[in-house]
Amino acid sequence: GRIGCDDLGEEISISVCPPGLAAEKKTAASGFVLILPYLEMQPLFDQLDVADGGLWNRNVDDLGWYYNQDKNRGIKEIIPVMVCPSELSDAISHVYAPVDAATSSYAFSSGSKGPGFTREEVRYFNNGLFVYVASRRAKEVNDGLSNTFMMGEVVLSDTKESSNTWSYSRAHADCLRTTLNPLNTWPGKGETDFEQRNGAFGSFHPQGAVFSFADGHLQFISDDIDLAAYQALSTIDQGELNGS
Repeated sequence: GRIGCDDLGEEISISVCPPGLAAEKKTAASGFVLILPYLEMQPLFDQLDVADGGLWNRNVDDLGWYYNQDKNRGIKEIIPVMVCPSELSDAISHVYAPVDAATSSYAFSSGSKGPGFTREEVRYFNNGLFVYVASRRAKEVNDGLSNTFMMGEVVLSDTKESSNTWSYSRAHADCLRTTLNPLNTWPGKGETDFEQRNGAFGSFHPQGAVFSFADGHLQFISDDIDLAAYQALSTIDQGELNGS
């Protein structure tokens, strides 16, 4: 295969070249950063100023972005709408010390490919709404917006095994999760990556968790949902509308 670099600057062997960006454009800023203006938080979006100097960018100047005081303060902002009332995690995570950042109770759905799949499959070629680099359009969601997860709840956002800082996007953790493991698989359990992250959704609510679907409706999903059905809800083209 060909040789490329992932978003941490590590060399990887790839048989199919994933969509690429110049190193200085690989910011790893999350989707939550992009929607700040729609949450009436334009000043915070401007403060983070991802276009100038990046955010969570380890490819260029390593932690240079974090030493920018506006960005440093910005990622520590606690955003109430991103924190569930049942949240037990610390508001500030120290997982990526010296970088400290505010946590969140929610993560976007990348699909059903999680730990055990290749980095390329998980990051660039997953089957859910949110993947690295590429944008999904509504017309690509062949299963229907009302049948497709947009985001769901997570637990223990301040821990390494289940890190979830709202400003960062990272496979199996920070704002990007999958349905490979059953709902409410505890952090560190089930199928995990080399950092013991399972990328699972979960909550402290009894017997399930709340998900937001691509059409905007919220739904409580029970722990006892059939795994195949659960995984199908996280994909954009599994065939739900056709009954397959």
